[in-house]
Amino acid sequence: MEGSALRTTFSEAEAAEIRDLLDRLPGARRAAQRMSMARLRRMGLGIAADPQTQPALAQFEDLVSSGSLRIDQEAARAEIQPHPSGNVFRVAVGVTGDPIADDWDAFEQRYQWFGKRPKSVTSGAHLFALAVDRWRSAVVGLYEAVSAGADRLSNSPNPERWPWALGVRPLAAVPPPLAEQVDGQMGPQSGLPAHISDKEAQERLYAAVAASPPAPGPRTPEQRVQELEWRDVLPDVVEAIQSLAKKAREDAVILRAIEIGAWNAQELEARAWYTGSGVSSHIEHIVRRALQLETGTKGQVDRVHGVYSIKADISAPGVGVAYRPAGNNQAGDEEMPAHVVDLAELDRATKRHMNLQDRLAEALRHRGIEPRSPGSWQPQFDLAFENAGKCFVVEVKSGDPVSAQQVRLGTGQLLEYRHLLEDDTRTETVQAVLLIEAEPPDPWAAVVEAVGIKLLRADQLDKSLSGLLSSLN
Repeated sequence: MEGSALRTTFSEAEAAEIRDLLDRLPGARRAAQRMSMARLRRMGLGIAADPQTQPALAQFEDLVSSGSLRIDQEAARAEIQPHPSGNVFRVAVGVTGDPIADDWDAFEQRYQWFGKRPKSVTSGAHLFALAVDRWRSAVVGLYEAVSAGADRLSNSPNPERWPWALGVRPLAAVPPPLAEQVDGQMGPQSGLPAHISDKEAQERLYAAVAASPPAPGPRTPEQRVQELEWRDVLPDVVEAIQSLAKKAREDAVILRAIEIGAWNAQELEARAWYTGSGVSSHIEHIVRRALQLETGTKGQVDRVHGVYSIKADISAPGVGVAYRPAGNNQAGDEEMPAHVVDLAELDRATKRHMNLQDRLAEALRHRGIEPRSPGSWQPQFDLAFENAGKCFVVEVKSGDPVSAQQVRLGTGQLLEYRHLLEDDTRTETVQAVLLIEAEPPDPWAAVVEAVGIKLLRADQLDKSLSGLLSSLN
């Protein structure tokens, strides 16, 4: 579950950190830019959701001035979304006779330690940290597993008792003196994570950490490096393959991509947060992962006889091509059906459609998301974009009041586009989106939801767009 949910409220400390990172971003060396972007994305800043684009401080200030983003010390909370498939576990921190201290902080943790090698935890699973002994299994934190495997690491707090480390990302933290117990939930004594299948118990556990503040920024150089994901170094991998040409074999690509990233010795020594990979350096691990994930039918990299190359039909990352403003299009007479009596009304409807489309494009850019137009080889959708690793395809239908015929037509088009684009894009799924001007007539809101299409309403565009982006992260 890479990435982070988009947020609209930040604490004063977070706002100061965002401003500092954005101010230094343009002039920073490439490695520092990568780490800054990863941190901004982890904080849930929408304009930093795409690691392929570089947000500006002015964009952030505009969003704050417009009220789209709030700076509120009291209201800022960690964005905690329950695990979508209920893959939830409980783990113990501390042991009988040796409890964690009063000032123990889940946000300081990057590994969860076990007495045996855990085999049931998958990447993205949620682990609730329960403090044992004097704390009586109070819920002191929530982690996300960043990998499925575990390693024996040298910095275990008790190497004989807990030799196995699983990389975890802290999502929530509660000081032990303020932590709450959840009936029936105890810190497992087996030395392994315990799965929680009871839905009510899961709800109570999430409620116990709901008041957690947002995670603070990385406090050590190693933690800064460990914020990085494979997508952050993908441009370096692509550049390495292009520069090596016929010499682009795996080890050479890895070495060249690391060289292009301009990582210093300390950054390269940072331990791999993704445990179980067999690679000790976090940077080397994510570079290898980027190469692996981008090779094949879904990626932009081919491999023939051990030599990597960039696919010829991929000119730029993302679905489609650079956005073409709809307002630049001129409706020709051939677009006017002969049986339509009021040609002026049809022309106004066409202009309304173009205005809606360009309004959405501008709203996306305001959030740091680049709209795209279809390429000549793709179905002719109105607009598409990528955000947080997901592809969205949008069909626009004008008319207020909204007619059933328009929604029916748009739904059919989107089902076709989604089917065709899932084979054409490098994302796992394509989210279909219908932009209409107002509330659709019954039963169309339920119909489009049933077939997996999301609605955007132009009469409340900012609100519905924010809801769309946050609900799918």
